[in-house]
Amino acid sequence: MKIELIEVEEKDKHVIYNLMQLYTYELSFFEDETASFTMLDSGLYETNKYIEKYWKEDTRHPYILKCDNELAGFVLQRFNEENIKYRVVSFPNYDSPSSSLVKMYLSGEFGEHAKD
Repeated sequence: MKIELIEVEEKDKHVIYNLMQLYTYELSFFEDETASFTMLDSGLYETNKYIEKYWKEDTRHPYILKCDNELAGFVLQRFNEENIKYRVVSFPNYDSPSSSLVKMYLSGEFGEHAKD
């Protein structure tokens, strides 16, 4: 399985907007007094007012996720504070000893049935 995290350029922001419609639909089932989701007359959900900032501010970064070259989701990354130390983590890290069970599973070394 190949997982990719790809930063979305402004010219492709419609992909994030489209995915957000699906995400908002799913979230609408959990609407309560702390969160409401407005469907517009166009049949689309109202978009978050801060989305455009992800292509304007250096502290915000929009990404899409692909799994085996197919669109699988999105990530909106935002840093609230300046001078925060952070590191980029590559996932999955198959070179790490902690991934040995995942590698075994992906290569088919485990049984085919739950009782195996």
